[in-house]
Amino acid sequence: MRPLDVALDTAVAVLRNGGPTAEAERCFSKISEALGVKARISVWRLDCLAGLEERDGERAAFLRPVGATTLDLSRVGEIRALADRAAAGAADARTLEAELTAASAPSPAGRPLRSILAAAACAAFLCQVAQGDAAASAIALAAGALGQAARLLLGPRLPPLAGTLGAALLSEIVACVGLRLGWSSTPGPLLLASVVYAIPSVGVIQGFLDLLTRRYRLLGAGRLLDAGLVFLVLALALALAHAIVL
Repeated sequence: MRPLDVALDTAVAVLRNGGPTAEAERCFSKISEALGVKARISVWRLDCLAGLEERDGERAAFLRPVGATTLDLSRVGEIRALADRAAAGAADARTLEAELTAASAPSPAGRPLRSILAAAACAAFLCQVAQGDAAASAIALAAGALGQAARLLLGPRLPPLAGTLGAALLSEIVACVGLRLGWSSTPGPLLLASVVYAIPSVGVIQGFLDLLTRRYRLLGAGRLLDAGLVFLVLALALALAHAIVL
């Protein structure tokens, strides 16, 4: 693999795991400097990166697809640490390539379980903060856990929005069943909290931050557009669940 490809893989890995654009550029710059690459990414988009490399007195353009994105900030931390090691001279090109490949591998078996538990806990907590009753919190906990499990199961098999729709629909159906049976008298907090795991809060924050930097505005607009589509999908899931159950 060429040194430029290693540096680009670093930036792409940060973006694929939901990391900030500025962090992706910092990691790219550190890896490039460590490997003696003279290159600059001029175009940052959600689907690709483009720029120029200077080599042997000539300039050549490059284009690198980004691919599907997810949210795994622990992976971003690993990539940042790897870039710091490279900048300190503690990692050569082969080591960087091997560790980047490992960072791009599927999450360890324990992470999905932690993700499901976190989604359930966040759903129950948000329901309580929004003044839902105890029964609503219990239903939201179950809805969040089932929805996140479905999301992890459907994610590799369906397009991102379709997987989100299926997971959110399951969560909202669970919540609506609880309301239909009269277990809770606080529908608003329950219906909102049941899909909190699918709300793209990190994407919205990073999208607005990207809009503050001129070179990142295309990527920021892409993040916000993706977040807007997710909110539409969540609204559709709520409407479908309401029509099916209530």
